[in-house]
Amino acid sequence: MLKLSGFIDIEGFEHQALFDSCDYYWEAIARLPQYLNSALNPCIIGRVHPMTDISGAVFIDEGSIVEIGTKIVGPVYIGKNCRIRAGSYLHGNVIMGDDVDFGHTCNAYSSVILGKTTIFPMCFIGSSLIGSNTYLQAGCMLNGLTLSHDEIAVRVSGEIFSTGMRNLGALIGHDSRLGGGVTTVPGTMVGPRSVIQDNAFLSGFYGPKTVIRTEWHR
Repeated sequence: MLKLSGFIDIEGFEHQALFDSCDYYWEAIARLPQYLNSALNPCIIGRVHPMTDISGAVFIDEGSIVEIGTKIVGPVYIGKNCRIRAGSYLHGNVIMGDDVDFGHTCNAYSSVILGKTTIFPMCFIGSSLIGSNTYLQAGCMLNGLTLSHDEIAVRVSGEIFSTGMRNLGALIGHDSRLGGGVTTVPGTMVGPRSVIQDNAFLSGFYGPKTVIRTEWHR
């Protein structure tokens, strides 16, 4: 039920090796620093606006565009034909697959975003894994830390699974749609092809094809 292979499709992904021997998503997130340290060859091939702040080991592949006011602190890998929109902040241990649209003033760290995913403006992505062909509408918050900074546990049907991590965000399965303002607590898992409507608050485990409708009172 929790196996990573049931949530994401890594066919054609440049960094499939990251997931070798990883059964659970928190194992892949924990491996990010070590993996990038060994696998990343810094090079900027794409087009970067001159008013962009880039430091550390950063790779930006062909066809990608980084807009004005973006700050990137490596290690960061950005695949082909991505769009990093104005004012975004990528700070450390981020892998972005091909054809990702990363909205303006978005913020991400210690995360993997698979290809053909769209992140709308003002989203926060902390220590999370987002499957391919997924949409996060404006203002989604994938939180990675609790106020107490205690170890994050994943809860499924009353069972508690230890992750050994104090900074762990969400796993969002491929082909999912999250509406504006959706918030996830640390350790949330959302199955593939799910639809979560605006302003939902998520905690725990949600299986494939989950549909959550939020009520509006007019």
